Amino acid sequence: GPTVMAGYLDNPIATACAFDGRWLRTGDIGRIDDDGYLHVLDRRTDLIISGGENIYPAEVESVLLAHPGVQDAAVVGLHHPDWGQRPVAFVVPTGGTINGLIEHCATNLATYKCPDTIHFVDTLPRTAAGKLQRHLLREQVRSDDRT
Repeated sequence: GPTVMAGYLDNPIATACAFDGRWLRTGDIGRIDDDGYLHVLDRRTDLIISGGENIYPAEVESVLLAHPGVQDAAVVGLHHPDWGQRPVAFVVPTGGTINGLIEHCATNLATYKCPDTIHFVDTLPRTAAGKLQRHLLREQVRSDDRT
């Protein structure tokens, strides 16, 4: 309702798309477990669809973060001519190698969920509130593809 959000500043088209009658469509994807608890899995706009399979970046990030050589991780979808999209990871390492992370992912994820590419970075782009700015990572991958 109006107490949650009145609209996007100077963007009436985005405001109209965000509301379905009186409900705000957040784009969150979640599930309710057997005990009735809601678990937010990801944002619809962050979902990666590869060969018709859904890949939730949070799941891949969770596997990467479980590796002792990873301080921080982010996963985004990159356009792929055959599969639609493929996952690409950005990792802030504390040790280890890219090959070690690829093996770790292969052990803990279905093959289609494993990142095709892993980039080691110093930091991940975040807002002042700590929210990951995936759009900046997507732009970085696209610009790398053009060079």
